[in-house]
Amino acid sequence: MEIEKTEHLENYIRSYNALDEAMKPYQDQKRDLRKNYISNRWLSAEEIKNAVRVYRLLKQDANFSELSEFYDAAFEAFKSDEDDDE
Repeated sequence: MEIEKTEHLENYIRSYNALDEAMKPYQDQKRDLRKNYISNRWLSAEEIKNAVRVYRLLKQDANFSELSEFYDAAFEAFKSDEDDDE
């Protein structure tokens, strides 16, 4: 007999919750790591935020030269829009 969609939904939610609960200590550790680096003044909150962005891009195998070119072009476009507003 095939499992009903509601049963699949219930099973998914239960499994998701179990994974979420299992990850909680690691999330707390990441939060503590961030606080430690900030309190010791090794990195600022902004530097940590940027480091996490770089980490995520590295995990995605981002092409940094393309990303840099796109960022520069977008920055120039927004900069010229702001200059026009003045």
